[in-house]
Amino acid sequence: MREGAAPGGRSFQAGFRPIYSGLCFCHFIITLNSSSRRTHLSLHVVELPGQPVLRVGGQRATDGVLGPLQEGTALDITCSVSGGVPPPKVVWKRQEKILDPTVESRSLTLTVNQLNIARLTRAFHNVRLTCVASNNNVTAPVEASITVTMNQADPHPPPDRLSVSIPDEVSCLHSSSCHLLLHDDECMFSVEYIVPFPSCCGYICVVVDVAKEAPCRMLCAPLVTRLEAPPKGLRVGREYEISCISAGSRPHPNITWTLGNVASLTPITAITEHGVNMSTSRVRVTASRRHHGQRLTCTSLNPLFPAYPLSDSILLNVTYPPVATIELGRGVSSVVKEGEDIYFNCNVDSNPPTYKISWYHKGRSLLHAPDRGLLLTGNSLALRSVTRHQAGPYMCAASNVEGDAQSRPLNLSVNYSPVCSDDSSPSRVYATGLGQYINVTCTVKASPSVAKYLWAFNNSVTTERIPGDQVFKTPEGGSVVKFIARAHQDYGTLQCWAQNSVGRMAQPCLFHVVPAGRPDPPMGCSVVNKTYDSLAVGCTPGFDGGLEQTFLAKVFEAVTGRSQVNVSSRWPNFTLEGLTPGLDYIIQVMARNALGNSDPVRLEAFTYKMAENRMRDEQVEEEPGEEGPAAGVLLGSLVVVVVLVLVLALLVRCLWARRGQEGHRGRGKSRGYAPPEKPGGGLSDEEELHFEVPTISLEAHRDPITHIADQAL
Repeated sequence: MREGAAPGGRSFQAGFRPIYSGLCFCHFIITLNSSSRRTHLSLHVVELPGQPVLRVGGQRATDGVLGPLQEGTALDITCSVSGGVPPPKVVWKRQEKILDPTVESRSLTLTVNQLNIARLTRAFHNVRLTCVASNNNVTAPVEASITVTMNQADPHPPPDRLSVSIPDEVSCLHSSSCHLLLHDDECMFSVEYIVPFPSCCGYICVVVDVAKEAPCRMLCAPLVTRLEAPPKGLRVGREYEISCISAGSRPHPNITWTLGNVASLTPITAITEHGVNMSTSRVRVTASRRHHGQRLTCTSLNPLFPAYPLSDSILLNVTYPPVATIELGRGVSSVVKEGEDIYFNCNVDSNPPTYKISWYHKGRSLLHAPDRGLLLTGNSLALRSVTRHQAGPYMCAASNVEGDAQSRPLNLSVNYSPVCSDDSSPSRVYATGLGQYINVTCTVKASPSVAKYLWAFNNSVTTERIPGDQVFKTPEGGSVVKFIARAHQDYGTLQCWAQNSVGRMAQPCLFHVVPAGRPDPPMGCSVVNKTYDSLAVGCTPGFDGGLEQTFLAKVFEAVTGRSQVNVSSRWPNFTLEGLTPGLDYIIQVMARNALGNSDPVRLEAFTYKMAENRMRDEQVEEEPGEEGPAAGVLLGSLVVVVVLVLVLALLVRCLWARRGQEGHRGRGKSRGYAPPEKPGGGLSDEEELHFEVPTISLEAHRDPITHIADQAL
């Protein structure tokens, strides 16, 4: 029973309160038959709940309208109801549909139900949310409502009425109808009227909420943002145009481009064009090596919905030629000692990966050679037991399909103990006379430079150290000893020892001091060219005997022994000119110094013949009858002359051969040959002359340094 009212709608004179609830007794007495009846009934007194109070964010909502709100935001509304016996049931409804029947808290005096909407969609635009409280089925429930608005726009007076049911979004065209795009079922509107609006594509389609019949204008975040056919790969140095489209935004979105990663984003300038329902943005990118692996992102954002950007992106794949750098292995210094191991690394940045890596030392390509301590593995180069000859600049080169590249050179320094400057010949010979001073210079190679020199002298008689007053330093860092041989037993060998921070040299530099003498004959003599009147001869100098030497060439006719040409020169190379064509010659080459001449070196050669001039025989016509006895006598005379000439030539040849043998035996050590002149002219060209050429001893013409060193020791 409602408080203060009786069943049937009649009011009691004295108002009931909830304290009167309980079991009541009613006693009726009927006087006709002196009988009575007792009746009892249950009395329930209901106290109605108070008016619901709505709060949003702790603030009381009093005007019945909430918004405008942004699409995608969350909404929390609290409905509080005080009083009510029994306690009321509090629920939230949307258009008569229960949204939230759960009561969060309840006490003797207050009941609370909080409505939580995690994400507002377009379907909540102009929706009435109602909080209903009821504790009986007799009286009407109490309620409070609030209307949610989302970016509500001012309505325009309707010129016409047009009813079209649409599920989502309206795209305006230059016509009296609306083009519909179907995406989802969040928005349920019907087009109510069309308003001309020249600044916006001709018309604005104004729609009315089906439930509330309230005019509104659609404002939506972008529905689609997509890159149009982005390139799968980019080549360094080329320019590319990339497009991005955005659709479904009202009003037009702002489209931005960024390049980079999360830690560092770089904005890119773009050109954007807006259409009816679509916006297109384009950027131009010149691919570079630093762009590889970065993300290019296109983002569209409606300023009215800042919390809901829509993006599409691509990870750039830029192909470029290699970039190579060379470095030493970890813990390895660029200055090492001879005999240590060392290795290099070639670091390559390339896309696609390299297919070949090459190594170079002083510009020469290096190949894998384990037997020489040269190891090539992948991007590494290893040198085992490095020597001083392996010092210098090293480079690596890398190749891929885009091109080739070389690293900058890395210089390797190898420290080693001193060695003689002339690696191929650690000993030299000095020839000097008694009482003559000579300066013997010792020059070595070392890294770092030499810190100390030591000289010693030895021969078959003594071994001693050279005093310091005879040792001097040269400006180039070498060492000089001033030496004099006062007697024959003073000749011998000087030893030069050098030392630096790495150590002392393993073998000393040797200088053999020998008595001066005649020079050795020239070596390797040969005729290098012939003409009809000249011969060219080339030789290699032999040991000069310790003194300055010159060279002499003499030319003799092989048949007569007459001297033809004498030529002297500082070098053993001669061009012998003014010779007779078609003759055989003997050439003697020798060296000369102040103490005399060397043994001659003998060569045989000949000059070419000149072309023969043939005269034409003239035919003489004789009268008949004159040919008989005169012709026979003339022919017989010619035969006799020819026979006599042949006999005479044979005799001359025999005598010449016998005399040549005797002269050769009498000369002994002389290797020259000069036959005596023979009066009466030479022999005919048709005769062949054979001479025995003395054999030149190779032992006498071997390396002069070794030869003199053997004599000195």
